[in-house]
Amino acid sequence: MARGRKRMPTATHEASGAYDRNPNRRPVNEPQPTMGAPPIPAKWTKNKRAREVWDMVVSWLDDLGISSKADAGLIEHYVSHYVIAEQAWDDIQSRGVMIDGARSGDKVKNPAVGIHRSELAACEKILPEFGLSPSSRSKVQTIGPASKPGSKIEAFRARIAG
Repeated sequence: MARGRKRMPTATHEASGAYDRNPNRRPVNEPQPTMGAPPIPAKWTKNKRAREVWDMVVSWLDDLGISSKADAGLIEHYVSHYVIAEQAWDDIQSRGVMIDGARSGDKVKNPAVGIHRSELAACEKILPEFGLSPSSRSKVQTIGPASKPGSKIEAFRARIAG
């Protein structure tokens, strides 16, 4: 397990001029991922909502110009957490935050509330990895075209901003 702060990306070091003084510090054989949208995993071809969320996330990354086939696993984790959070939210909407207890009949907190909270927390930890949070967006280096006005990512940002 890694300790301490997360390592800053090489592109950020380059942009800040960190290698100007000592170019020998620059990583020599840093791997470069294959750019482009990753294919949807076979297990989600039958799940309509997971397919929709996958396409939504991949389109955000394409709009930002950072879509990479190497990110398929991380996108897969995000989509699974997101879909479970939506299912928990649907349960909360249908049954309410407080439900009848199994033993005493008293009102107890719906277990879907905790599931929803934990799944959203997992989603919030994944989004900065792609530069999809306000603070992390400034740290991501794009390789393709920047986001276009009227794109899906701009609509998402406007919806989040309120």
